[in-house]
Formats: sequence, structure tokens, C-alpha cells
Amino acid sequence: RATPRTGKLRFPRLSPAAGKAAGRSSERNVQQHPAVPHLVTAQTGQMVYDSDIGSGGIQWAGAVQKITGFSLREFRKVGFAEWGEGIHPADRERTLAAIREARQRGTPFELEYRFRRKDGGYAELEDYGVFLRDDSGAVVRALGRMRDVGGRNLSRAAQQAVYAIAEAASDVADLQELYSRIHRIISSLMPADNL
Repeated sequence: RATPRTGKLRFPRLSPAAGKAAGRSSERNVQQHPAVPHLVTAQTGQMVYDSDIGSGGIQWAGAVQKITGFSLREFRKVGFAEWGEGIHPADRERTLAAIREARQRGTPFELEYRFRRKDGGYAELEDYGVFLRDDSGAVVRALGRMRDVGGRNLSRAAQQAVYAIAEAASDVADLQELYSRIHRIISSLMPADNL
């Protein structure tokens, strides 16, 4: 509560026992509220999934619309088959093979691939997941989180382009050759039809 004279916030003092009780109460409230994990993932720009291996169904939560362009309601229809179809054709076989291998071994996986957004463009996803087994050892669920890493990858590509341009500047014999190499480097980042 703010004091009238200073406007500074003052907090009541708690005895050690009261502080521990307040901490337990707060911790209990967080653990009991089912929306907390979903809110955290949504606010951090991630989406999470819980996949039932037997049915192929997937429950989605978090920043689904921010990442995919689909509303959560629309994306709830996306099961394993639909998710696989949404992976960019150039990334699909590699991604699905890595998932199959991790499932067979029962190991966690971390993958990067492009996934088709509602607008037809592609999000560059980082997907980290684990498989869970039942008492008999059969894989029954996959849990994981995805986040869009397109900005990070673009930044890395831009940095590599700057290094390539600096290297070209020290290697070329004349300005025309330098311009030509710079044009090739930049066009690899931003493809254009007018080349």
C-alpha cells in the first residue's frame, strides 16, 4: 500500500512462519490453477502439445495463433497426420524420420523445420519433445513445445552475409567485381526475379 506522504509502496512485515505459510499458499494456488502453464507458454511466444500416440490426436495450447496464424479453435483439428502435412515438403521426410527414431529409442528430440501458416507462408519452428511410456514400456504420449525461430535464423543469415561481403571486399580486383559479389550475397538472402 502506498503511503500518503511519499507515495512509496510499503509491504507488511511477515514473521518467518507467516512467510513460509504465504509461500506454501501461493505455491498451492499456482499448482492448482490449470491455466498457468498455458498462460506462460502463450506469453513467452511458445506453443505446447500433448499427443496421444494411439489416436493420433493432439491437444494444443499457448501461442498457437501467433505462431501458425490459426485460432486455437481451428488448430484443435490438427492431429498427427495434419501436422505432418503442414511441414514444408523439403523438411518433411527428415523431420518425420527424426520423430520416428526418437519414438523408437524413447529419447527426447529437438528439431528445426518449416511449418505452413494459415496465410500460406512458413514459420521456422524449433520443436522440443519427449515420449512417455506406460508401465509395459509402450510409447503412449508425446509432450513438447514449439517456438518460432525465424527471426533468430534471419539474424544469423544477415550476419553471415556481412562477413561474406567483408571477405569479398578484400578478395576482389575491382569495384565491378565487388558489386557483382555483393549482389549475389544479398540476393541469397532476399531472392528477386529481376536478376
